[in-house]
Amino acid sequence: MVVAEPVYDGGDLVGAVVTVSDAEEVSRSIWSSWGILVAAGLAMCVLAVVIAHRTAGWVLRPVRAVDTAMGEIGRGRLDARIPPSTGPPELREVITRFNAMAAQVEHSMHRQQEFVSNASHELRNPLNALMLRVEDLALSTPPEHATEVAHVRAEAVRMAHILDALLLLADDANLAADARPLDVAELIARRVDSWRLVAVGRELTFTGPDDAAWAELSSIVLECAFDAVLDNAVKFSPDGGRVDVSVTTGDGPPGGVVEVVVRDHGAGVPPEELDRLAERFWRSPGHSTVRGSGLGLAIASELLATGGGGLRLGLPDGGGLEVRLRVPALAVGAPAAGPAEVVS
Repeated sequence: MVVAEPVYDGGDLVGAVVTVSDAEEVSRSIWSSWGILVAAGLAMCVLAVVIAHRTAGWVLRPVRAVDTAMGEIGRGRLDARIPPSTGPPELREVITRFNAMAAQVEHSMHRQQEFVSNASHELRNPLNALMLRVEDLALSTPPEHATEVAHVRAEAVRMAHILDALLLLADDANLAADARPLDVAELIARRVDSWRLVAVGRELTFTGPDDAAWAELSSIVLECAFDAVLDNAVKFSPDGGRVDVSVTTGDGPPGGVVEVVVRDHGAGVPPEELDRLAERFWRSPGHSTVRGSGLGLAIASELLATGGGGLRLGLPDGGGLEVRLRVPALAVGAPAAGPAEVVS
């Protein structure tokens, strides 16, 4: 690149200044300056991102701590807490309130467990006395009443098993440890026969499965859950109404599922209330005059969850409520076992 600049003296051109430059060197200098500017800009951006990330992490640390603590509480660790010095001062009040709420929940759960445990222990003494009187009565009862005495004895034994289940739930024990092969259809059929003596004014029907319906779980779990659901169905059925009980098998987890379907023909509930039926102590405003505590379906759901099962609620055509007790089917073929394996 050649540049010429004239030189004047008193208005007269006396000469010129000529410069010769290497264009490639100038281009390299320009690109070098742009490179420095771009590198500096990128460095500033990276530095800004790092500072923003560290600042956001410091600000959001209490939120992550709350999420972790909630997960721990959900898994049963009720003593999970958050260090009060976590995060900026604006969020430390939230942490303080969360810890206070978690402490209150832990206290309430412990009181509930203590109440259930104490109530179960207190009920054992009168139940044992009742069982002794039943045995004394069986010795002096005429033979034609032996069947009724046997039913009373079976119900007393079942009440003892229910108390055992309540104690295990209160102690947060693993009810799945008592799982064994269980003929679901036979157990449900016997429970329906027993309920026919109690459900006065209601018709109970039972339909068994086409194939064998075996599951592996504690019989106490299934009995208590089924009794809670059936009691709810009988309670909300009108006089002269019908409650249909059936046992079916279907697809599901590996090995399939066994379903115990309990359907009443009562008034049912509005669709928007269906998801709340299994909540503890919740009762539909339309059924506030019916006796109950709102715990039946919640207890049934928790009991079935210990064996890998659960509840499904539905509003069938024609009114009423349909409750499906789902338990995993036995993965292998039905074992060669008779009714003796089912504890009544």
